[in-house]
Amino acid sequence: MTKKQAKFFLSILLILIVVIFSVMNTEAVTINFLFTKVNLPLIILIIVTFILGAITSYLFSFGNKNIKKEDKKIPADDKKIKKVENTIENK
Repeated sequence: MTKKQAKFFLSILLILIVVIFSVMNTEAVTINFLFTKVNLPLIILIIVTFILGAITSYLFSFGNKNIKKEDKKIPADDKKIKKVENTIENK
C-alpha cells in the first residue's frame, strides 16, 4: 500500500467515524456565541466543526510545503557561501 493510498483509507475511515458519531447525536443543543444564542441539532454542529477543521488543516498544509522546499535549498546555499568565502580568503 502506497502512502497516498494509506492517507485515502484513513480519510475515509475518519469520515465514516464522524458520520456514525453524528448520526448517533441528533438532539438539539444551545450554542452561545458572543451575544447570541443558537439552537441547532448536535449533528449539524459536529459536521460543521469537522468541515472547518478539515479546511483549516488543508490551508495550513500549504505553508509546510514551502518550508520543506526552502529547507532543501539550504545545503546548496551553504556550499555556495563556503566557495565564496574560500575565494575571498585566497585573495
